[in-house]
Amino acid sequence: MESGGFSVSERFSPAAALQLAEALRRAAERAMCIADANQQTAGKGGAA
Repeated sequence: MESGGFSVSERFSPAAALQLAEALRRAAERAMCIADANQQTAGKGGAA
């Protein structure tokens, strides 16, 4: 499926896929750390 005059293969190279996967992994790790910190503060009554 093409739109805007470019193909998916031109826009999405294997290198770009690896960069995206790494960025998603880092974002997931950050989100997990934030969620863990939120759980810890909630367990202490919400006041950090």
